[in-house]
Amino acid sequence: TKEKYDLGDRVDFPYIIGIGAQEYTYPGNAQTYSTFKDFLNDQSMTVTINKIAETTPAFQFGPDANGNMLKWTPKSGSFPGKLEINGIVKVNGNLTLGDKKETIYYDGKGTLYATGDIDIHANLYPSDNKIFPTQAVLGLLAEKNMYLATGPGDSQLSMMGAFYAQGKIVSAKQNQIAGTFVANFYDMGTNVPNIYQVPELRKNLPPGMPGDESIISLKRRTWRERVPD
Repeated sequence: TKEKYDLGDRVDFPYIIGIGAQEYTYPGNAQTYSTFKDFLNDQSMTVTINKIAETTPAFQFGPDANGNMLKWTPKSGSFPGKLEINGIVKVNGNLTLGDKKETIYYDGKGTLYATGDIDIHANLYPSDNKIFPTQAVLGLLAEKNMYLATGPGDSQLSMMGAFYAQGKIVSAKQNQIAGTFVANFYDMGTNVPNIYQVPELRKNLPPGMPGDESIISLKRRTWRERVPD
């Protein structure tokens, strides 16, 4: 906290499409894509689901040839709703997670990618006995905007994950977040949320999250001239 920002312009915002979007080389197969969105389209599995909540019937998509999979088991009695995800799962348009005062537990390591907005109204936790982010991690990727607890009657949310919006992230309540927000613009409302950075997340990013490339910066502090015998 005593060190000033010293990376200058070395770190660019990771645009996935549009002005500023850069080429992306996927380490998995060394293939280079003209934009990150092209990579997402090539490696993801598209599903026909735009809302996941307690009222959503059970479903399963995949696994496909890339290992992408999404499975939803709704709440039943004392058993909460459970989302199982692996790889990159694409939703065309907007995606809504939960209704007010609901909780969604997740298992696996995967990213939900929406080509529109993502609205979150439920708590998001790893399944019981799963440690975030080494054993279970969820990425939420919105090509446009992301809204947390902005619906009528929504209350403070607790969430663990990696959150990216190419547009803006709006947090309406005093939400408790373990993970990271990445966006072009932030609207934290009148109730400032708590965002706790989790160091291990950088080594355990969900697949398909923008900005996963390693950035190395070398700054010379001192030097000595050595003459060999």
